[in-house]
Amino acid sequence: MSYHLRDRGHETKYNGLISAILKINASIVQGSGLGPANFITAISKLKAAHPENRLMKYADDTYLLVPSSNSATVANELDHLSQWAETCNLKLNKKKFFDMVIRRSRGRTWHDIVPDVTPGLTRVSSLNVLGVTFTEVLSFEPHITRICCKARQSMYALRILVAHGLRGPQLYDVVRATTVARLLYAAPAWWGFAGQQDRYRLQSVISKLIRLRYLPDDFPTFERLCLEADSSLFSAVLMNQGHLLHSLLPPKSPNNMLCDRDRMTIVYLLQIIYGERRLLLECCTHIDSCLHIRVNVTFEMIGHCRM
Repeated sequence: MSYHLRDRGHETKYNGLISAILKINASIVQGSGLGPANFITAISKLKAAHPENRLMKYADDTYLLVPSSNSATVANELDHLSQWAETCNLKLNKKKFFDMVIRRSRGRTWHDIVPDVTPGLTRVSSLNVLGVTFTEVLSFEPHITRICCKARQSMYALRILVAHGLRGPQLYDVVRATTVARLLYAAPAWWGFAGQQDRYRLQSVISKLIRLRYLPDDFPTFERLCLEADSSLFSAVLMNQGHLLHSLLPPKSPNNMLCDRDRMTIVYLLQIIYGERRLLLECCTHIDSCLHIRVNVTFEMIGHCRM
């Protein structure tokens, strides 16, 4: 690996002329296959400066979660992040430094308890995290508005395809892979927070696609699609020990039975994934030394969860 990283240079060929070689000490040789591995090695060394804070990393996006009791450490965390980037010969894009305070939608005036904005940060009331937009009161209404708008815009392209003769199962596959897939993007993260009006808007898009014959008449409701996505996610968490959410599961008890505390932890994990109010665990079993939970989930659509 060191052979590909040291004593490197760059030259440019244009209109038959070749520039002089300029030595470089950054970047990765294109096509060498070392880029992802080197980036993962570098990013794995980035940790939060304070143990109470959490640093969430996804590719080149980093999110710092700081509890209200630890708000005074934000500036220290930013300095720690800058020092790490300088050590790794990376440059931070400070135009994307944003600060958002999560608060209750009701209660005392939050301006009295929220700390001042840390220098170098821009405080915002909504944030886009990996393609999902939510507000400071954990409302996903902006995200739902955006995906519904894009879904209606995509109907023009579908109309063009129909005009060119695309019909039947082939058209249904295209709609599922484009419009419906866009609506369901990261649904387990925000579906439980959607209010009754937001759910009606999402279902109205599906109903219109069915009415225009872009989807079959027996196509599932959007609620059913979201519940299937939730079930698939939870199954993946249970079966894959390397899953990001698997660490939230309680440890297996020696007698292969879950105590009340473990059951409450599982209920809490399910509430994180589903975002719903009530869940009923039917039974818990151990199969092939793995924790498996057969879940009979009962949902009460009584509004979105509130902080």
